[in-house]
Amino acid sequence: MGLTNYPNGVSSFGIPLVNGLPWGGGKVFWVKSTTGQDAPSNGDSPDNPFATINYAIGRCVAARGDTIYALPGHTETVSAAGGITFDKAGVKVIGIGQGSERPTINLTTVDTATISVTAANCRLSNCIIDATGFDGIDIGITVAGANFMLDGNRLVAGDSGGQVDAMVATGATTTGSGLKVLNNEFDAGATTGPVSGVDIVGTPDLWHIIGNTFLGTYSGAPINNETGNIATRGRIEHNNIENIHATGLAIDLDSACTGRIAYNTCWTPNVDPVSTGVTIDAGSMACFENYGTDTVDQSGVLEPVAAT
Repeated sequence: MGLTNYPNGVSSFGIPLVNGLPWGGGKVFWVKSTTGQDAPSNGDSPDNPFATINYAIGRCVAARGDTIYALPGHTETVSAAGGITFDKAGVKVIGIGQGSERPTINLTTVDTATISVTAANCRLSNCIIDATGFDGIDIGITVAGANFMLDGNRLVAGDSGGQVDAMVATGATTTGSGLKVLNNEFDAGATTGPVSGVDIVGTPDLWHIIGNTFLGTYSGAPINNETGNIATRGRIEHNNIENIHATGLAIDLDSACTGRIAYNTCWTPNVDPVSTGVTIDAGSMACFENYGTDTVDQSGVLEPVAAT
């Protein structure tokens, strides 16, 4: 196989990789708050980055396959509605780093501060999103674009000083269809906490919540759905859910949503799930091998109860 020359100075034998990930074919931009500058002459290398993710998205071209890499130690403040807005289709924002070195996005100042997704086919990966900088933020990430992927992030939804209402919420009607929430860590803190981690609002189709960990206090449920919002063909699978709120559920679907709920482990201090099945309200979704318990030293039981 010969050497292939790609745009933007990339050459490779076979499929090129950037930071170990397949290059998408569009432009690659770099962001770091401590060394960057939001100017057209920046962003082309880790040594010459932009200062903000939001500016970098503005330099992208819709549906070109552009990728933005946020470097370790990058910090960005969102203090207004759409302080970061994914408004270019197909844009990927990928954080580089491990643990606390990952890029951090802080939501603060006003209750309307939010990350907005309005374009289709976007992605946000491997970042820390902290919504505790202002008490009572409405929604951390508002998803009104189709096929948004949120994967591998740490989402801080509550602490002793601030709680978001919903960390992630889909938009009205079918906006947010194709949402993929995969392998994230949702931390709601041990005090007041938010209402929900992921709130399915409207009527999205083909939405997936898979492989996540939900910890902390959720007065509603870590995975929640609003009354009168029938979401279709969803999958809620392989999540580890611990809701320490005294009366909260683990999964609470208040509408006749369709799809499947499978292989989740759920813990709440709610009344005994052995007899009442209160960790999961499944709506109209099929259920397979979910387990719930309210006791720390005993194995869970099937939730909801087995069909007879």
